[in-house]
Amino acid sequence: MNAAFYYRAAEFFKLPSDPDKESLYDRFVDIFYQKAFVGETFERFLVPYEHTHLPVIRVPSTKPACSGTIVIHGGFDSYIEEFYSLAVYFSKHGYEVILFEGPGQGAALSCPAKNECELPGEVGDKQPDVYHKNADTDGCNGYIASVQ
Repeated sequence: MNAAFYYRAAEFFKLPSDPDKESLYDRFVDIFYQKAFVGETFERFLVPYEHTHLPVIRVPSTKPACSGTIVIHGGFDSYIEEFYSLAVYFSKHGYEVILFEGPGQGAALSCPAKNECELPGEVGDKQPDVYHKNADTDGCNGYIASVQ
């Protein structure tokens, strides 16, 4: 896990124009999914958004009875993988966790960043038990919402 996040840290401090930025991100993601957390119980999928897709990770509750769903969106300079350990913590305490990247973040960099950072409504088509509501996210700085 440390190796993955060393690549993430290196990528974070590169300018967008730096030719190494994309390869550092790719290496981070490769180590994260293919080495550090291989075999973990989570689901990755893409949510349709405008003319592209946004990445989502769903971590199911490890308890037989789910206490609710927690939706986590990190902000404009984060990746969903950075919140995986937090999601596992909540999962072990009976919550399903949905992590998503908004437009202009992480793997969704090809989509222009917007200040409307709430989870796009299309996630309801994939996860009907996830309630979507618009919220003022204060510039997307650590938007966390608990859904019961």
